[in-house]
Amino acid sequence: MKITKLFSLFILLGLFSSCAGSYHKIYPTAQNFNSSSNVGNVKLEYKYKVLTSKKYKKKEDKFNTQLVAVKITNNSNHDVILGDNYLLTYQSGTKVLINSKEVTFKSLRQTVPTYLLYLLLAPLQLNTTSSTGQTSSFPIGLIIGPGIAAGNMIGAGSANQNFKTELDQYDILNKPIHPGESKVGLISIQSSSTDALLLRHLEPLAQ
Repeated sequence: MKITKLFSLFILLGLFSSCAGSYHKIYPTAQNFNSSSNVGNVKLEYKYKVLTSKKYKKKEDKFNTQLVAVKITNNSNHDVILGDNYLLTYQSGTKVLINSKEVTFKSLRQTVPTYLLYLLLAPLQLNTTSSTGQTSSFPIGLIIGPGIAAGNMIGAGSANQNFKTELDQYDILNKPIHPGESKVGLISIQSSSTDALLLRHLEPLAQ
């Protein structure tokens, strides 16, 4: 049996080859923090380049933002609140711009509706010619198009939910860290720089 127009099928599949990506959890509490700084009796530990999921990493590059795993240990006598009485700066003194978890999720998530483009494969016909010269058509697009679209939308939606769950779980911004306590979290900074980070308190605190 001779198959015709198969080449066209491969071209169309190539055009829609961008599949949904999975989300690989960061697990900030399991990170090996390779950088640190201190201000008074408060210690900051952090690690850049913790997001490894390809789809989300591309969005980081596109929007000039990045996730950073941080650990703050408070050995002072007062609560430490990142975004309130403490902020992050670079060594130059420039303030680090930290995105909210809502902005971070909206910027870096996979756009699920784009996978509906696979439905454009629906009209695709697979024509075959038998040894007797008879030609028949099979609506292969009605199987491939909706199937790939549904699979990718489910996959992207699940990955996005895992991403959101981790952002919620490790949201450290504006959360009090009590004396004697350590907290690990994820922050999203509006920069692709990996310059050293410093904690700075906005008013003197008794130690």
